[in-house]
Amino acid sequence: MSKSNLRKVEISKAIGSKCPVFGTVLVTLFLIVLIAHSTSTRALTGDRKNELVYLLKQDCGSCHGMQLKGGLGPSLMWKNLHKKGKPYLKEVIAKGINGTAMPPWENILGREEITFLVDYLQTKESTASIATEIEQYDP
Repeated sequence: MSKSNLRKVEISKAIGSKCPVFGTVLVTLFLIVLIAHSTSTRALTGDRKNELVYLLKQDCGSCHGMQLKGGLGPSLMWKNLHKKGKPYLKEVIAKGINGTAMPPWENILGREEITFLVDYLQTKESTASIATEIEQYDP
């Protein structure tokens, strides 16, 4: 064990023995970060992608229109989004927009899931297929 690692172990033991609650808090925080990292970086399965498309149609569609052509929120169609940068769209989905009905999704969706949604929305065929699919059920 290197001197720096040995020193870190000594410090942790000293902190843990003098303040057991602090040691427990540190371990808990470490586990939370580890779990958050593992869930946010996992590869998305086909089933999860289908669930995200369903979420887009139902949850996002409730404000952005069932065909994603706009409603309470702006249109999510490709022609409106393809020129917007991915970082901007990811930020809007993750953080929401203050003073509007757009909520933050970062506590519900991981980074990979938000990236999938942005990529999906910036694909012309994807948003067109949602609009066509919904039109087929329109009376």
